Amino acid sequence: MNKDNLPELSMLQIVPESGCIQKIVFNYTLYAIIVRRTLAFEGYNFVTAVEDSLQLGVNHYAEGTLIKRHYHLPMQRKISDTLEILHIDQGKCIIDFYCPDEKPVYSTELVTGDTVILMNGGHGLHVIEKTRIIEVRQGPYMGIEKEKRLF
Repeated sequence: MNKDNLPELSMLQIVPESGCIQKIVFNYTLYAIIVRRTLAFEGYNFVTAVEDSLQLGVNHYAEGTLIKRHYHLPMQRKISDTLEILHIDQGKCIIDFYCPDEKPVYSTELVTGDTVILMNGGHGLHVIEKTRIIEVRQGPYMGIEKEKRLF
């Protein structure tokens, strides 16, 4: 990315939480939450807000812990956004974030074990080495022409 294309730094905030969780905020809008692979193994940690339409938690359990058997009750929800979770299962890539007018906001490297939840704005990836990504998003999938604007 050319530094001349970058927005004013005062409009961009990288908010660290516990050192291994980063919130990418641009113009007071949360674009993404990155959970680095180096997050300490302790506690029950949801990194998203309860009102977000897709939830991401990183939870650690001691050996022998039993999680109560359960199933999720049917519930009708109205969702107007599409959030996406990318987990870098193996490899390395650069993720670029873009504002709605398609100008670059921020770039960072993701490596094996990192996870990002994409919440607002656009994004693109540049694969640095052979990479396997686990992707989670809401469904049903309506097709690229209805769900994405490529730029």
